[in-house]
Amino acid sequence: SSGPAPVYVNGHPLPSISIAKTITISSSSFTTLSGPLDGRVGTAIGTGGTSPLLSISSSHVNITNVSVSGGYSSTFGGCLEVKNATVVWLRNVVLRECGAREGGGGMFIYASSPFLFDIDQLNCISVYTSYTGGNATSYVAGVGSCVGVWSRDTPYPPVVNVNNVFISNATHYYNTSSDLYPMAVGGAFFFLFQSLSENTSLPSHQLQGGKISFSNIGCDGSHTKVQSSSLCLDYADCIIVSLVVSVIFGESEGSGKNAELSFSDISVANSYIEMQGGEGAVIFCVWRGWLGAGDGAHIHLADLTGSHLTMVLDSGFFSAWFLGASSGRNVNTEVEGVICIDNSAAGSGTEWLSIEWTAVQSGDSATFHCNSCVFLLDSVWFYDLTNIVLLNWQLSDGGNGARMVFENGSIHLKNVNVFADFGGFSMVWMSQNSGNNAQ
Repeated sequence: SSGPAPVYVNGHPLPSISIAKTITISSSSFTTLSGPLDGRVGTAIGTGGTSPLLSISSSHVNITNVSVSGGYSSTFGGCLEVKNATVVWLRNVVLRECGAREGGGGMFIYASSPFLFDIDQLNCISVYTSYTGGNATSYVAGVGSCVGVWSRDTPYPPVVNVNNVFISNATHYYNTSSDLYPMAVGGAFFFLFQSLSENTSLPSHQLQGGKISFSNIGCDGSHTKVQSSSLCLDYADCIIVSLVVSVIFGESEGSGKNAELSFSDISVANSYIEMQGGEGAVIFCVWRGWLGAGDGAHIHLADLTGSHLTMVLDSGFFSAWFLGASSGRNVNTEVEGVICIDNSAAGSGTEWLSIEWTAVQSGDSATFHCNSCVFLLDSVWFYDLTNIVLLNWQLSDGGNGARMVFENGSIHLKNVNVFADFGGFSMVWMSQNSGNNAQ
């Protein structure tokens, strides 16, 4: 056979590749979307502003060899919507010209728990989120142009593996003058584990915060732009703005404890973040809980590359925040491989890699470890109040016993322009009874 083939649902083809009205697929157990057995890609193209093209309710969803395009939602899930899922697999999937106002331009998942999400070979092309006007009364607005995941009740640790993804011309736009603004904007990938707290019924060795891994991710020609009345006077009230990935653990005691997060072989080019109100990063991880939230978290960063990037005010490549009291203790951040930034500009308040604790009694015994890593900056423009790496404790009784360790690492600066107040590699304690026994 030749020509485009329709998407097959559990082995049965849809009537056409053109979809003019949302098709609802419901199964209590397994749902498979695929191309035909002859190897062609199953294709679904939205017509007439359909939202979403396919709405799936199933505990296990497998999407393989499928291309979906042309969907838009005024809420969540422009092309694909998945509900009640505990397992979602994507293999050789294309999401093209899909958009949403609130989130999940390409795909939005309302996850159940425990949750396993596994991606291998995904292209997101000209996907977008755009939120303009009105009051942003939701937690989020304009998030997850490629994929958004929202788990409202997450007692079990999630597992997320995202591999071999290419993102092209992904855009995130937020513009409103309302005094009501969201918690987060942007991110080609967005994850919110809203009630991720310690589950005492689990064996103690299990990860409460789960395991989240991104590897071999390319992003080109993408941007996030935020225009908001938010003054960002307090970290907890700032809009979290991202370009490629946002991971947020919600507001509960012990949320995201012992989480393992890994970001390796991430390459971003010809892209920018522009903000008026908010704090931004290419990759942004946030723990919003308290009393043990984020304790014991392990963050692994390896081979991060940014080329021809523009970061306008208070943004960088990687940021992690711990917002609650008595949170983010014994956090271990390990950096390996090459961290390369070239032909890029960093506006005021930019930190390329930053970890910040914003409440009292937080961040004790945190470690930043450069293990045979290379920082290479070539043709980069830094403005005022900028750092390459920043560890920052905002309030009292925090950061005691913290360490920044460089082991067989090196730093190479070429054609680097600094205008004022350049910190390089900084550890900052901003209040009393902090930083004791730090190294």
